[in-house]
Amino acid sequence: MARMYPSTIAPDVQSEAEKHLYALFESGLSDDYHVFHSVAWQSRSEMHGSRDGEADFVIVHPRQGILVLEVKGGMIDYDGEHGVWMQSGHVM
Repeated sequence: MARMYPSTIAPDVQSEAEKHLYALFESGLSDDYHVFHSVAWQSRSEMHGSRDGEADFVIVHPRQGILVLEVKGGMIDYDGEHGVWMQSGHVM
């Protein structure tokens, strides 16, 4: 089983997709994997200044590397004519 951080998913997590993936990662990955849920990050650029964000999952393996995932539940669609991504009808 993967090592999960935090060790249990927070009870206030609303996303069913994140809950589902948390359980899959925990049971489906080997002990070599470390899975971090809801990781805060900050970036800074001269053009935009400081910015806060959050990665839904950061998965770390000593030989395979690091994978950062943003989880989207529901339906994802792309309107190529207008260059717009949508999640369950909401523009992203």
